Amino acid sequence: MECIITHRRLRVRLALLFTLVVSPCALAQSVYKWLDENGEIHYGHNVPPEMIREEHQRLNDQGVVVEHIEDADVPNMLLQAELSQNQRAARVKKRLLLATYRNVDDIAMVRDRSLDILTKERELIQRQVAQLREHLSDAESMQRQVSDQKGLVYSTLYDTAQSLRESLSRQRARLNEVSEKQRRVREQYHVEVQRYHEAQALSATDELSLDPVNGSQ
Repeated sequence: MECIITHRRLRVRLALLFTLVVSPCALAQSVYKWLDENGEIHYGHNVPPEMIREEHQRLNDQGVVVEHIEDADVPNMLLQAELSQNQRAARVKKRLLLATYRNVDDIAMVRDRSLDILTKERELIQRQVAQLREHLSDAESMQRQVSDQKGLVYSTLYDTAQSLRESLSRQRARLNEVSEKQRRVREQYHVEVQRYHEAQALSATDELSLDPVNGSQ
């Protein structure tokens, strides 16, 4: 029995040694140790997803356990990983911002183009609203002049006026939508300018590196 245990320990140490020596990034990455459902010991730089909530250990480059990770630690680990990804995404957005615009005037130019398109759309809708109001006024006036309120003419005028009211309501709703779009464009401009200034400041201090540790661009 002692011989079997000795051989098993030897295999475990050899497996760990192989992991540390063969992998060129072994010294730069954490090594984890865990047991599978059959009780077999495994080593690797990443714990399988199905084992992440099981107890496992982190080893240093000497193969010594430096951290015991239990289920209670997993939410914090996942949170830290998510924060790291969010920080990287924020850096990417700021780098793209600097690559897209030469200066704040470029951002203002994009804003003005968007506002110009929305202004023309608004003017077109306003003309349609004016025409609908005029047609509705005519239909209502003609409807009041018809004495037979149960006749075909009155019914036709009634339906026409009702249809015009519905069209007028839709166009007014479109006007509100365009106004809201204009408000969002102006608001986005201020946000974009603020982010651009932040990106410039970070770029000046070389803090827009995608990899805060290695400074990888």
